[in-house]
Amino acid sequence: MHLYFIVRGVLHQLELFKMFMQTQMFVWRRKNQKLCKCGQKKEEHKKTKECKKFNPKIEYGRVQGALRDMGFCYEYVFPEECLDEVLTMLNTRNSDIKNFGWIRPAVLRKMLGKGVKPIPEYKDVVNQIIMVDDNLIIATARYIEMQGIAFYPIGIKKDLREKHDWGPEGHYEQEML
Repeated sequence: MHLYFIVRGVLHQLELFKMFMQTQMFVWRRKNQKLCKCGQKKEEHKKTKECKKFNPKIEYGRVQGALRDMGFCYEYVFPEECLDEVLTMLNTRNSDIKNFGWIRPAVLRKMLGKGVKPIPEYKDVVNQIIMVDDNLIIATARYIEMQGIAFYPIGIKKDLREKHDWGPEGHYEQEML
C-alpha cells in the first residue's frame, strides 16, 4: 500500500518526522504456496489424507515502512493490512481527509497517476491506554512526532498481489511492496 501526502513545517521538525516514519516496523502477511496449514509440503499433501484440501500456510514477517521523497510530496509504503494503523499513527481524522485549504487532493491524485484513490474512511486503531496527570489518553502504540507539522493526505494506491517463486526460500502469494 502506498500513502501519498504533503507535509510542511519547521525544518528540524520535518527531519524528526521523517526519522520517526522510517523506523516503523509492520507485520507483513503472505501465503506459502508450498506448505499446507497442516504442516505438510504440497507434494506430500497429495499422497496422504491428513487434511482434505490443501490450504496455503499463512506466514508473518516484519517489514519496515519505506518513506520516499517525490519532490512535491512524500510516498509511504507499508502492508495493506496496516492502513488503519498508519492513518491513526499520523493523527489523521476521517473529517480532515476530504478537502483542506488551498490543496485540492483530487488534482494531486490525478498528477500522481493511475490507481491513486481517495483515502477511505477508517477506524482508529486504539491499542494503548495511558494515564497522564489524571487524564486518560487512548492512543495507538505507534508514535510519530508531529509537533509543528502540518500533514495533508492526498491518496492511496494498492500494490499488486502476486504469486512469486523465491527458489529455496519458498513460493509465496504476497503483496509486492
